[in-house]
Amino acid sequence: MKHENKNIPEQHEGIQTDTISSVKHESAKGAIEHFLIVKARLLNISEWDKVCGRASANFKLTDALGNPVTRKPVPGDHIRIDLPAPKTDDGEGYEWVVIEQVDDQSNSSSDEEYLAIKVHPADSPLNNKRAVAHFFEPETSSTFIVKRNQSFIQAEVHGRNEVPNTHAGSLWAKIRNVFVALGAMLGVSKLQWKSLVRGLVKK
Repeated sequence: MKHENKNIPEQHEGIQTDTISSVKHESAKGAIEHFLIVKARLLNISEWDKVCGRASANFKLTDALGNPVTRKPVPGDHIRIDLPAPKTDDGEGYEWVVIEQVDDQSNSSSDEEYLAIKVHPADSPLNNKRAVAHFFEPETSSTFIVKRNQSFIQAEVHGRNEVPNTHAGSLWAKIRNVFVALGAMLGVSKLQWKSLVRGLVKK
């Protein structure tokens, strides 16, 4: 399957990560039915911590103003992330990413279908500080993909251009971001995304 790759930016600097989990069904019919569940899990961002099935970050889908919403994500929405890490004022205690793209190419009559959500770090919509409220720079991206190829179902998280955010509003935030980003780059994020992709495709 090639077309979903257009949702993954090119790697230019920093760290690149790719986390993948897949399952195989005995029939395409079973895979088609299961893919509907997998898609619903990916779209229900506020329940990702439950999908992970272990202690993890807490995710909440919000609108562009930071108000929690219970609907499918759309471009311009934000994801509020509560990390088990020291907090900063830039994000009112949270990390924030903005949803740049939702590409839903569902087609149960085809051998292939996929759903991709691409996000990147953003300012907090809860204040006017104009400081990216995330431990990575705004050029960093994360692309979440679920796809079906005949009887195979796969979930993926692709991180690109992961660079520590040293342009935060305060010296404390800069130092904190470097340490949290280094932890993420050394494997903490990988563990988080591994739990997510496994939970997404779980039968």
